[in-house]
Amino acid sequence: MLPIHVPSFIALVLAFGLPHWLHFKLITAPKLSNRLVMLGGLALFVGIPLLFPAQDKDMDGFIRGSNCVYFMLRALEIANVPRSMNSKWDAWNYTEFMINSDNEMLRLQRQTATASTQTAGTSKKSLKAARWTPFIAYPEDRGVLFYVWWWSRLLVTVLAFSFAQAYFLLYPYKWPYGQLLSLFDLNAVVMHLMFVALLYGQVMIFYNLWKLSVAILLKISYSPIFDAPYLSTSLQDFWSHRWNARIKSALHKAVFLPVLAALESSHSRRKRTSSNHNRSPAMINAMIATMATFIVSGIFHEYCVFVFIDNTQGGSKPRYGENMVFFLLHGVLCVTQVFLAKLSKFGETWGNGLIWKFISWLATVSILLITCPLLAAPMGRSGLLLSVPMPSFLVDTFKAVLWMLA
Repeated sequence: MLPIHVPSFIALVLAFGLPHWLHFKLITAPKLSNRLVMLGGLALFVGIPLLFPAQDKDMDGFIRGSNCVYFMLRALEIANVPRSMNSKWDAWNYTEFMINSDNEMLRLQRQTATASTQTAGTSKKSLKAARWTPFIAYPEDRGVLFYVWWWSRLLVTVLAFSFAQAYFLLYPYKWPYGQLLSLFDLNAVVMHLMFVALLYGQVMIFYNLWKLSVAILLKISYSPIFDAPYLSTSLQDFWSHRWNARIKSALHKAVFLPVLAALESSHSRRKRTSSNHNRSPAMINAMIATMATFIVSGIFHEYCVFVFIDNTQGGSKPRYGENMVFFLLHGVLCVTQVFLAKLSKFGETWGNGLIWKFISWLATVSILLITCPLLAAPMGRSGLLLSVPMPSFLVDTFKAVLWMLA
């Protein structure tokens, strides 16, 4: 009777062999639509790990994280690549996209589009919008300094993660359902800062070890998943540029751009059939597309609660809804912040000084902390992140230090 727990080796073959082979066959079948390919990919990457979980708990968590989240998002992204292109991918282009959200054919397409744009001329506004670019280390860029930087970041992350683990082993996470955080409650602030260290560290450690290993093996580019999110000066900066680039990229391609395109297309049709030739409500369309993205992100994170907590942890089941409220709230706040900034020209004609940057950073961090329990509580109550293996001597040392400081 399903689910059937299988040995780790069989689970690995089922998770990383069968779904990818079948998914590649679906993509390269030119008669299938993108929607059918997407639905088939979702069924493969989510269904097989849930139906045939690994007997080893740590291995099962790794497979769920890889297939039910990472590769599932790639399957959503592929649906936005034209069938005239992705149906012609070879095995290498498919593999690189599933790892990197990019491949040689897409890079060539972007280069052609960029050349056309430069020929046509680029406005100052578009140059300003394109000012921020993610850090990407191509094989030829990965010298000694890169590896010193990479290992230093990994070491600091391991230390922070081990410290946070020690903290929660001494002081288990407890928080009422649906309650926000008060910045005047020092214990609550410290507890949620420790949770952020756990979540940030767990994603950083596993992503970096896996991604760089694959990047070296396959000689492809490497980019970090986080870009100093603790330095964010706005919610837009946090969600668009600094936090979890892989999920952001997938949702941007799978939700934001299609919704925005649909709204602009609808407006163009109305404009052709109407005598009112007002300018396209670009900001309103972007706000609607942004809210749609946050709604889907909330659904996705509730799905993660099911995959990683409800479907794996014994005892009482988690209560759903907190993650959804978190992303709805942040969607409203993010849209409001962007609207008010545009209205007041904040960051354009004023608000660029160091003091304003500090005030913006403080306000952003405060909002993130106040709403953090809505995101943290389901995973924090489960104790799931405490099972991530860390050097025992580090955790024990930090526990002893915390015990003495108590």
